[in-house]
Amino acid sequence: MTPLPDPAGVFAWSMAEIAGANFTRMADDDDGPRVAIHLPLIGNPMWRASAESEAEIERRIRKVWPELEADQVRKLMAHVAARVRAALIQPVRGDDQAEQGKRGAYVNRWRA
Repeated sequence: MTPLPDPAGVFAWSMAEIAGANFTRMADDDDGPRVAIHLPLIGNPMWRASAESEAEIERRIRKVWPELEADQVRKLMAHVAARVRAALIQPVRGDDQAEQGKRGAYVNRWRA
């Protein structure tokens, strides 16, 4: 019989995975701001400012780490929310970057 995983160890692992994930602010769309969560373990979800989005991320977390207790999932979701808030204050990445214009080498600007 396979021993059950240690719940504290699973929680520490899940927190480490969220801490190591990349949270990238994407260009806003018609539904508002978006943050791409680059974490293959939970399927690289896209966060949006909606209850459905948060519920989907929580569902994915519970699927990957079913051993987590409700309080641990709540703490993990708070960690995700904090990372999302940090990403939202970063510059937007996406289609809008093309509007910034052509970048030139700063070395040759003295000639202008």
